[in-house]
Amino acid sequence: MSCCGKLRAALRQQTITEPVRQAAPYPSAGFAARAVEFEYSGLSQLAVTGPLTGVVYRFRGQGARLLVDGSDARSLVAVPGLKAIR
Repeated sequence: MSCCGKLRAALRQQTITEPVRQAAPYPSAGFAARAVEFEYSGLSQLAVTGPLTGVVYRFRGQGARLLVDGSDARSLVAVPGLKAIR
C-alpha cells in the first residue's frame, strides 16, 4: 500500500514558476478609431461604462457633451438619451 503523506509533502514543496497572467483588456475593435461626440438629453446624470475600453463616461445633465472613444461609440448609440453628434 502506498502512503499519500509523501505525495502531499511533495506537492507542498512544488513552486509555481510561471507568473499568473491577467486577462488583457478588450482590444480596440478598429471599426472607428477616432473619438465621437455624444450629447445627453436626459434630465438627471448618467454614467455609462464603455464595453471595450472600460472608460466610465459621466454625463452631468441635460445637454452635456462628451467625447467617446470610437471603439465604444457603437454601443453607446443604444443607450436611451444619448445621441452621437456629427
